[in-house]
Amino acid sequence: MGYFLKGSDNRGRTIKNILDPTESNDFDGAYSSLTGTPTTLAGFGITDGATDTELSTATANSSNWDTAYGWGDHSLVGYLTTSSNISDLANVTITTPSSGQVLKYNGSAWVNSSDAGGLTMNTAANTGTGSVTFASESLVVSGTTGQINAEAAANYITLSLADDINSITSISFEGATDDAYEVKLTSTDATADRTITLPDTTGYIATFDTDPGSSTITSTVAELNILDGVTATATELNYLDGVTGITLGSANEIAIVGTDGSSLTTTSVLTIDNSNNYIGINQTSPEVTLHMTGEGAQTAQIRMEQYNDTSDAPDIRTRRGRGTAASQSAVQSGDYIFRMNAEYYNGTSNIVGGAFAFDNTNNAARTQFSVAVDTDGTGADVAGSNGQFKIDGNDSGAITFNNAYKFPTADGSANQFLQTNGSGALSFTSDATFDTITVDDGIKEKLQTKSITSTGTFTFQCASGQIFYVSSPAGNWTANFTDLTIASNYATTTTIVIVQGSTAYLPTGIAIDGSSATINWQGGSAPTGTNNGIDVVTFSFLNVGGTYTVLGQLTDF
Repeated sequence: MGYFLKGSDNRGRTIKNILDPTESNDFDGAYSSLTGTPTTLAGFGITDGATDTELSTATANSSNWDTAYGWGDHSLVGYLTTSSNISDLANVTITTPSSGQVLKYNGSAWVNSSDAGGLTMNTAANTGTGSVTFASESLVVSGTTGQINAEAAANYITLSLADDINSITSISFEGATDDAYEVKLTSTDATADRTITLPDTTGYIATFDTDPGSSTITSTVAELNILDGVTATATELNYLDGVTGITLGSANEIAIVGTDGSSLTTTSVLTIDNSNNYIGINQTSPEVTLHMTGEGAQTAQIRMEQYNDTSDAPDIRTRRGRGTAASQSAVQSGDYIFRMNAEYYNGTSNIVGGAFAFDNTNNAARTQFSVAVDTDGTGADVAGSNGQFKIDGNDSGAITFNNAYKFPTADGSANQFLQTNGSGALSFTSDATFDTITVDDGIKEKLQTKSITSTGTFTFQCASGQIFYVSSPAGNWTANFTDLTIASNYATTTTIVIVQGSTAYLPTGIAIDGSSATINWQGGSAPTGTNNGIDVVTFSFLNVGGTYTVLGQLTDF
C-alpha cells in the first residue's frame, strides 16, 4: 500500500495523486501518517543540536528568559561565568567570619563585623509602625542637635541622651495592653538645665495632685517617714526639712494643728511625761498617772455624758489585783481595794478632809465600805479610829458609826425599839424602860376613828395609837385590843370616845390579842350609855406577873 498526495484546487475540488493516479489511498497531511520517517535529529542528519533534555529545560524556564529579555541590552554588562566566594571580590575582605556578622564598609573595603552601629534610620517621613530587633547592638537615633543612644542587651534597651539634645518633648509608655492609652513622661518649660536622678532601688515614683510649681521636697527619706500615711503638700512636707523630731514648744507638750489649719503648734492643755508615763491636763509637770490642774472656777471638772435608748449608763470602774496585768493573782486579807481622798490645804500642807474606801477585811472574800471626815484638823482616815461610817461585809453588812456602835443587820418586829447593850451593840427589843421621861412640849397622840356597824367583835389596833373615836354605834360590841405588848409588871391605858345616837351603845366585852378578858367596871357594875350624849370609856391594862387585869370606867359629857 502506498500514499499519494491529495489536495484541492482553488475551487475546492479534490486533487488526486498525481504521482500515481491509480492509487486509491488518500493522505491526511499528518506527519505520523508517513512511513519510513526518521525518529531523531540525527536521522535528519543534524549532529550538533540541543538534546531533548536541554530543550525540555529551556521550555520549562521560558518565563525566566522572558524576564531576562526585559532587562534590555545584555551586551553592555559583564557576566559571572564561573562559581566563586564573595571574598574573591577585590573590594571585600573576610577574616574568620562568625554567625550573625554583617558586611561593613571601613572606607576602603567591605569587611565582616558584628558592629552594626553607625547606620542611619531615617524616620522623618514614617507615618506607620515598625519594629527593630536587637541582640547586643547599639541603636543611635539622631536628632537635629543631639541624639538618643539606645543600648540593647539581654532584651533590655537603655536610653542615654546626648548633652545637646533638646528636641524631645515627651516619651510615651504603652504598658501591658496595646490600646489607645499610654503613660507620657514629659516636662514643663524649663528655665535652666535640670537633672532628675532615679534611685538605685525598686519602687514607685510619687506624684502630686496639683502642680507644685518651683517647690521641691528637701526632706530626707527618714524625715518623710515621720509623716507616713499623711497627705500633705510640698510646702507642708518641707516643714520637716532637717527635722527628725518635732520640737516646737516646752517639754511634754502636745503638738496640734494651729488655728490657721495648716501649721503645727504646741499646747500645755495636754502634756505627756513619757519617762514616767504621766499625763497632765493643764499641768506641764504631771506627778501622777493623770494629773489635772485648774486655776479658776470650773477649770478642774470631769463630766461624762451618755445618751442612748437603753438602760445603760456611764460607768466608772476600777480594778485591783495582785501580780501583773498579764498574770493576775488574788487579793489578800487587808488589801486596799479603792480609795477616794478629798484633800484641802490647811495653811501648811494638804491633808485629807474626807475620804471613802473599799477594802478587804480580815477575810479576803469580804469587803467593807468606809467613810471618814476630818473632825480635829489632823485629817480623815477611813482605816483609822476616826472613821464615821462603815458597812462591814465581814459582818453581814452591819453598819457601824464612829467605831462606837453597830446597827443590827435585820429589822425588828412592829413597835420594837433599838436598845444598846452599853458595849456598842444595838438590837431591837419590845421593852422600853425609862427611869424618867421629861416632856417639854407636851404629848400628842394619834386619834383613830372606828365604825361600829352592828353587834359583834371589832379590832382596835394599838400599834398606831391608843385613843379611838366611835360615832353612832349600831349596837353593843366586844373590843379586841391588839399590839398592846405589855411586858410583865407593866401597864397601859386605852380610851374610846363614843358620840351616841338616840340609843346609846357601849363595849360590853373585851379581848387582848383575841383572848377574852374580864372588865372590872368602876362601881362594880356595867355602866349605861347616854342617849344623844358623849361617853368616854377608859380601860387600864395591868400585866401582873403575866396575868392581865382590866379596869374599866365611863365618864359622860
